[in-house]
Amino acid sequence: MGWAVAGLVASLVAVVVGGGFGYAMWRRLWDIADTPTSDAAHVFVGTNELRGRAAPLDRPIVAPYAGVECVWFRSLLEREERDAEGRRRWRTVHDESSAAPFWIEDDSGRVLIRPEGASVYATERRRASHAGRPSRTTGLDLLARLAAEDHGLTIAATGSLDAHRSTEWLIRPGEAIYVLGEATLRDDAVALEFRRRPLIAAGDEDAALRRTALQAVALLVMLLAGVVGAVVAAHALGVLGDAPVTEGRGIAWDAAVPDALVGVAAVLVVLPVSYVVRLRNRLVDVHQRARAAWALVEVQLRRRHDLVPQVTSVVRAAMDAEQAALLAAARTPEEEGVAADALLALAESHPELRTDAHAGALFDDLRRTEDGLAAARTFYNDAVTVLRDRRQQMPGRLLAWSVPGDELRLWGASEPPARPAQAPPPALEGDPTSTSTSGEG
Repeated sequence: MGWAVAGLVASLVAVVVGGGFGYAMWRRLWDIADTPTSDAAHVFVGTNELRGRAAPLDRPIVAPYAGVECVWFRSLLEREERDAEGRRRWRTVHDESSAAPFWIEDDSGRVLIRPEGASVYATERRRASHAGRPSRTTGLDLLARLAAEDHGLTIAATGSLDAHRSTEWLIRPGEAIYVLGEATLRDDAVALEFRRRPLIAAGDEDAALRRTALQAVALLVMLLAGVVGAVVAAHALGVLGDAPVTEGRGIAWDAAVPDALVGVAAVLVVLPVSYVVRLRNRLVDVHQRARAAWALVEVQLRRRHDLVPQVTSVVRAAMDAEQAALLAAARTPEEEGVAADALLALAESHPELRTDAHAGALFDDLRRTEDGLAAARTFYNDAVTVLRDRRQQMPGRLLAWSVPGDELRLWGASEPPARPAQAPPPALEGDPTSTSTSGEG
């Protein structure tokens, strides 16, 4: 009977873990697929995904047993044990992951990552066997070992004489990584960081998708196996059958098998219902992300709207009358875009304008605003494209009627046809149905 109780407990745990974590994995899978990619210089507060290279905060950390430099590690140390029958098994001595922050960087900049509590997919794994318990390697130990090897010496392991094995998963400096998570303001600087349990994966977005999909499928299988195991164990205990299993009486399989099939069928009925609910929530999330992306564009448009008159006023002496009149008349976002380009070109052709500290600061701010606007525009178009794809492709098309999305349009080559104060969604390039407004709003 003990085996039946243990089987029932294990099966219920499998149901809880498979159902709960399986749902989380499917949700993560959709988040990876639906979140547009940013660059390091234009990460914003909220959910971002970023592709870049791993870099140490100051200097690399050292994996405890492999003794190699890295930016992150998970270290598992196990000790060999044998039971009364001589069968070998490995018992965990300790299992730890590094919490030292590190950077993800690309050609535009870098963002700090705090990996404590993060889900990390590392592809490099190192396993080693040890005659005794190995000593942990620090940065100084690594230098000492390298010096000893230069002189043909070795440093012996210390501690327990029992056989041990160490397994370590590593992310190395310069390795390509993918990060998905919530960016928040740093406490020690005016910058953003990933610190609320982000997903960190070695490789690119496709590698993260494949790894997450495999985990999601495995957890679904665990859920179904847990349901079958729970039904069989319940029959063995007499909970669902006529009588519990005894020494002379086995499980009534003619009753257990149909009940197990009913349990599996119930799961297969619940899953589509929960999938439909999650599918609509997915469409809502994608729509909200596209609206948030437009808000980022609006912020940059407002900044430019305020900057263009300021820059124009400080460089008016270097412009001819026609240029000055043209820039002063800029009212619509399209006109302000032309004015910003003209001002930046003026700064390039007249370097003496930047000798004034105030003018130089305004030009720098205008350049950063134009760069930020270009990044926000790309992010917005990516978000709208994802929304359109999810609403137009099956199975999302079946629920597209329940989530708005037609009001969000791709931003074409021209500026959005409205002033920042109005901030409507931009019109499709070449869309004959779009309307354009100008003048004071």
